[in-house]
Amino acid sequence: MLKLQQLPDSTHCDGPLLILQAKSLGNDIAEKQQVAEVTEAAIDDARTAYKPCGEYTSTLFFCISGEVHVCACVNDARCAVYR
Repeated sequence: MLKLQQLPDSTHCDGPLLILQAKSLGNDIAEKQQVAEVTEAAIDDARTAYKPCGEYTSTLFFCISGEVHVCACVNDARCAVYR
């Protein structure tokens, strides 16, 4: 991120206060943008770390949810598959 150039303080015109306020606001925004980039990188790292867990949990969920149909058939004496 590029820093805003230091603007010279001019006292001979009507707007030096406005220029100083704009310069200050621009510098504040630049600093907050740097903090936001660091935070974004940390969030992306955390998201990547949870991805394998999410894949494992998803597989486990569908295995368990399919187990209901197998158990129902095994427990049912009329099921022709397990006779």
